[in-house]
Amino acid sequence: MTTVMVDRARANGVWATSAVVALCAAMVGCAPDGAIDEFAEGDESGAVDEARADGSALYRLRHDNRRCVSPLCGGVWVSRVSRSTVRCADGTYANECYAAEVDYSALGLAEPALSEFSSRAASGQAIVRARLRAKTFGSFGSLGALVVTEGWQAMTDAAPVGPFYAAKDNGRVCVRAPCPRINVERLNYNWRTTIDRVSVSRIAGLSDSDVHNIYEQMGDVGVIVAGGIRTRTLSSGAERSIEATQVYLRVSPGVADAQYCDRSDECTLTPYGGAVTSAADCYCPLCPTTVSNISTADSNQRSWQRFCSRTSSSCPVVRCARPPEVACVNHACVIAPLR
Repeated sequence: MTTVMVDRARANGVWATSAVVALCAAMVGCAPDGAIDEFAEGDESGAVDEARADGSALYRLRHDNRRCVSPLCGGVWVSRVSRSTVRCADGTYANECYAAEVDYSALGLAEPALSEFSSRAASGQAIVRARLRAKTFGSFGSLGALVVTEGWQAMTDAAPVGPFYAAKDNGRVCVRAPCPRINVERLNYNWRTTIDRVSVSRIAGLSDSDVHNIYEQMGDVGVIVAGGIRTRTLSSGAERSIEATQVYLRVSPGVADAQYCDRSDECTLTPYGGAVTSAADCYCPLCPTTVSNISTADSNQRSWQRFCSRTSSSCPVVRCARPPEVACVNHACVIAPLR
């Protein structure tokens, strides 16, 4: 198990305003304790965004309390984490979009965990990776439908304050602080950095067991953290940490984008098991053994052909068994179940 130093002491730093930080950044050697770092946010076009065809994004939900006939009312309102707008099912952009239906089947949760998570999610106490699609609801016409492929549940009922980050321990071991051992990525942005630690001392109501689970999952699959990145000056250098106001733990592996499907004819078996980004990644595509959606299989094949065209001459010739059938089950491409 990865050992992580847990900071249970209350933070005493002063939280500086953005204007002070910007002024300080222009002065060499100025790094006040507790200052919130400026974020290299980029623009909307550079975001990891649901605007891509068939793409997923990270959302927060809130229950629709309007009183009218279902499905026109009673679903959820969907907002994009860390972003001011979201692309609705009809292609327009708004602060939040209405979804008449939420499909949680890809999470693979059994009752009562499914009921608890869906209730927490509709109350804004969860973050979901999902696809917002248009769906026809009989005579009511086309409305939004949300397909959830991954979910994280808040540790407490406290309202999150500050930006949202994915945080994962990179396993680095240092003799002394600072030690940049936590990889962080701002949600729905192409922005990432490395920090020294995540402090959960600002979150009221966490038990010792909760804290243990947070840091254990941070060293395994990672967690989602809301809070600000602050800098503290040490004799050995500048230490950066997230002062968390809320932490979210993943509730299930869900369905990865490479396996996502809506229908069985979107699935395939491919010998191209991964994307290739350089000649160092080249491999021999032998028998079709990797289950994925067709879009991912085609993308992997194109990347292999780009970098590995000379590799084919050194690959062995093998006889492949007849591949099994594939199917789409709960929005995941899998080997078809035996009948």
